[in-house]
Amino acid sequence: MTLLQQLDRFCSAIISQAELAKLLAISEKEQRPLRVKFGIDPTFPHVHIGHAVPIRLLKLFQDHGHLPILLLGDGTARLGDPTGRNDQRPPLTAAEVEHNAETYLDQIGRILDLSEGKAEVRRNSEWFGKMDFFDALQLAARGTAARMLERDDFRKRVDANLPVHLHEMMYPMMQGWDSVELHADIEIGGNDQLFNLHQGRQLQEREGQRPQVLLTTHLLMGTDGRKMSKTYGNHVPLSASPTEMYGKVMSLSDDGMADWFRLLTTEPEDSVASWVKDDPRGAKGR
Repeated sequence: MTLLQQLDRFCSAIISQAELAKLLAISEKEQRPLRVKFGIDPTFPHVHIGHAVPIRLLKLFQDHGHLPILLLGDGTARLGDPTGRNDQRPPLTAAEVEHNAETYLDQIGRILDLSEGKAEVRRNSEWFGKMDFFDALQLAARGTAARMLERDDFRKRVDANLPVHLHEMMYPMMQGWDSVELHADIEIGGNDQLFNLHQGRQLQEREGQRPQVLLTTHLLMGTDGRKMSKTYGNHVPLSASPTEMYGKVMSLSDDGMADWFRLLTTEPEDSVASWVKDDPRGAKGR
């Protein structure tokens, strides 16, 4: 099975399929691995099972000879991603972010080979830590408030007369600038991150780079039926004990089990469909 065929299992959208096929052809011709970016903000001490979906996709590219770039958003973590929120995130100290980042490397390393030459581990404080106020203003000048207010979560806040803070509007620009600094060929993110991912394409093009291809992954359902999120407290930590993990999985709604199998295992999809249809509770125990 080709890499493109394998992507169907993980991806909710590829922007664009033609660009990706062209990138893969160039990579093969030039014998140059593609730079595949996935960013995660160390806002909590643990990674959850939902994060394993894009990380497994990153591993798929690694297995095909490409270079995964794991970006620890230690700069953006202090700002906080506003995606899906109706209020601003509480700020974290630099020490809290650093502690969380160290635990992330250990947890993600259980899935992705992070050894030297196999992956690139970066932190966006490398560039944001060097920016002064005027540099930040120059970055802000590359976007518009009107564009930021197109975000669904910001628009909902405005409609409900809830505040949208200026620093929150900077988050998508910061995530996009990460792609410029990293010269990303591809960026992976959950399908709720699509707006932010597009900022990378736009900023790269503005800076004379080839716009990155976007791969969005399906979101894993949490224990309460909503998308899995540490904010909601409905997540299953990747570092959980087998007993704790089993208990949380058994509490899941039967409706979500097919997605769990499809996104977290390599089991054939026809087998998954049969298990879930015939005995959804028994399928959880597998």
